[in-house]
Amino acid sequence: MILGTLGSDKSVTTINAVMTEVFAGVKPDEIRIYREDSTKHEFQGLQEALNLLSLSPQIKEIQVGEDLEAWRNHMSSEEIDVLDVTPGRKIMALASANYAKAKEVRYAYIKYESEGYRIFGYVPFNHLKLLDLRTGGSVKLDPPPVKKADSRSSLTRESLTALYNILSLHGKVEIEPSVEDVEDDEVCKRRSGFVRFSSEDLVSKKAEEGLIVADTNVYINLGNRLGELARRGRELRLIPSSRVHDELLGKIENSSKDPRLPRFILGLESYYQIHRVPPRSTQGNYGDKRLLEELRFMKMYVDEKVVFVTGDRELGNKASAHADTVILEGRREDKGDWGTYLECLGKLQFKGRNPEIRVNGETVVVIEKSPNPSLNTDYRTVVKTLRPDLNYAKVLEALQGQHFRGGPPTVGSSTQK
Repeated sequence: MILGTLGSDKSVTTINAVMTEVFAGVKPDEIRIYREDSTKHEFQGLQEALNLLSLSPQIKEIQVGEDLEAWRNHMSSEEIDVLDVTPGRKIMALASANYAKAKEVRYAYIKYESEGYRIFGYVPFNHLKLLDLRTGGSVKLDPPPVKKADSRSSLTRESLTALYNILSLHGKVEIEPSVEDVEDDEVCKRRSGFVRFSSEDLVSKKAEEGLIVADTNVYINLGNRLGELARRGRELRLIPSSRVHDELLGKIENSSKDPRLPRFILGLESYYQIHRVPPRSTQGNYGDKRLLEELRFMKMYVDEKVVFVTGDRELGNKASAHADTVILEGRREDKGDWGTYLECLGKLQFKGRNPEIRVNGETVVVIEKSPNPSLNTDYRTVVKTLRPDLNYAKVLEALQGQHFRGGPPTVGSSTQK
């Protein structure tokens, strides 16, 4: 069987088109990737992923050219079983669909198009429809089994989200957190967005009016979501506090036996991921008094209004003399990101057993504990798959290697039920 698709600047969209077709039951012996230019892309990760699904197709890249006539002349002689025109330029898709001798022409419609630039599976499958452009109908997905492979895989946050979504094709997926402290689970739910403070929307509103300064507990509880809330359009409206940075760093360096150490690490990782470059250290001069002094200094020298965000009402009341204040309080449930939640659980202290991913009540994947709590902004969560045929973690591990070779991952989060 010959599967055809289109090349693009971002090879991830081409890879996702191939994987979507494979998950729809296509078993290609040959994959043809038609592209405008002669630039060759490296598809080793895709080949590894397909091998894990018991497929070993030959992958060919074919340069067609840039003008419509070239596409018409070339594609009119191409005989293909299935042609997926999801990636690439519209002109490439139209020419291929109209002129190629393809038995089926398909297009993967994604509800939120920007999600399509992430690793395969990151898009929730209820946000994706594989359309047959000839009949107007949709093609049902039927995920293939995975052949026996190493049960352990190291996954990025986005790959964890993809794993959850792929497993959901097999039935009801549930997470057993298994953390020592119920509050730890609550922290992970807040960081991933499944639980939110009722007053969070006020942070976004205040970011339109002024610049945000956040307390230590805000970086711990909101994580990277803080960087999403504190924006005006695409502009980050969050001032990096040196006192908050030094407090998080000091807690990590001096709290090796403190059970809250993983939380401080989570907070500082988020601080670095949001701000990229840390402020100049104040050599351990932190605490509420120092933070209030910093706010007073900002009020004097920052042209815009300063807004202080904290979960500590007492500190918030004291800070109100120097800045507008938002107290994070109240609780509501919402949509969130499964990868962020699972990664967070993997960094915390476990009780009797590791966190688990269950499918239809059966434990399929366990999250393994990080050997030693340590600061790592390029963290990989180690998972162990107990069902060899559902070892999609290993498939994703191969694809994420391909994804990173094709360029850095996109910053952001998915919102899913």
